Amino acid sequence: MQKLILRHFDPIKDINLDVKDILILNGLQSSGKSTLAKVIYMFKELPNSIFKFIVSDKFKVEEFEKSLVIILRLQFLSIFGTTKHFDKFYMRYDYCDDKHIEVKKDLRSGHAYIKFSYTLKKEIKNVVKKYKEITDSTKQHLLDIDISYMQINKIEILQKVKQELKLIFQEKHETIFIPAGRSLVSTLSGELKNIESYNFDYLMKDFVQRIFYMRDIFSKNLDEILEDRKRLSSAPINFDKVKLAQKIITNILQGKYVYENGEEKIVLDDEHFVKIKFASSGQQEVLWILNILYIIILENRSSFIVYEEPEAHLYPITQYEVFKLIGLFLSNKSNQGIITTHSPYIMSALNNLLFAFKIGDKKVEKIIPKDLWINYNKISAYFIENGEAIDMMDNETHLINTEYIDRASEILNDDFEKLLELDYE
Repeated sequence: MQKLILRHFDPIKDINLDVKDILILNGLQSSGKSTLAKVIYMFKELPNSIFKFIVSDKFKVEEFEKSLVIILRLQFLSIFGTTKHFDKFYMRYDYCDDKHIEVKKDLRSGHAYIKFSYTLKKEIKNVVKKYKEITDSTKQHLLDIDISYMQINKIEILQKVKQELKLIFQEKHETIFIPAGRSLVSTLSGELKNIESYNFDYLMKDFVQRIFYMRDIFSKNLDEILEDRKRLSSAPINFDKVKLAQKIITNILQGKYVYENGEEKIVLDDEHFVKIKFASSGQQEVLWILNILYIIILENRSSFIVYEEPEAHLYPITQYEVFKLIGLFLSNKSNQGIITTHSPYIMSALNNLLFAFKIGDKKVEKIIPKDLWINYNKISAYFIENGEAIDMMDNETHLINTEYIDRASEILNDDFEKLLELDYE
């Protein structure tokens, strides 16, 4: 199990939490949910960042330790900006018992001081050296090697390096951050190719670029995408999961998303459609959560996804449907996710899927399909309040503690009862 310690990192005061396969972060706005999600994402994304750097022309093996610190510092800056406005802060991320990273503010320079544990640094260095030796050897024998063979060999080497780095960090996942404010992507639908000209933050820019490269897949409908996958790939497909995903997505969108002739639209029937930039705010917010999850479920890709406020602008019943799709993604044992939410309906939806797993018999499948059930042992859930994290899981019921599901209703009901008392005086 991975762990995070975070102290004095506004608005977080002191938090120590377990990062299981599924992490739920609830709480008021500006409580620090997104901060926690971004910190965890940064550490989980690190193997990919290291890989990109060591295979670039900039990397020099003799400057390995310096480069390792620079990679994480640049990632930190891209997500959180300069540290000079922070007070003294401390973060530590444990990948496993003897592999961790510490980041804290250097009070003299004002910059982030970064320290990799000995074992982690040593294992990364071994991979780097091995890669350097292989590439140097290939260059020395360049005249004796067929170019096509050399290209194939390089691809194999790169894949092996990437796999070894992921094994070191115990991070086998593709990492995806789905930020809040996603409707912006739909508003700028026709201008995504000019993304570099917009002053987006790092995570939003990465999300938009992902969508820009994915859109062409959806020039066909979901059934046609499935047929292409069957025809072009020998990889196994879980048809039950894919068909369930299609059903949930259609229920949410009340139509079918298509990208054609440079335009995104939701087709309602044979004669009617609505351009995505004129669709409801809820459809705009949820669209690319649905599309990304469909492709991952179809291709059975091992992924770690951060979902910021997946409930945004959605009716409560639709929120339940969205969480079912997330549950379908999370039912794959190799997938992980973080969900930040304000919604009591998302919390209640989670409890339903947890309760279904707890009962676990065939009668339950008539109400909630087995592919949506969530194992209590895979999940950690925290209410973020006053800079601290309160564990919301009830170890006896194996559900979210009900007192954290809808605090707003308690306050509203309390005020309403007081008003009733006044009315009867």
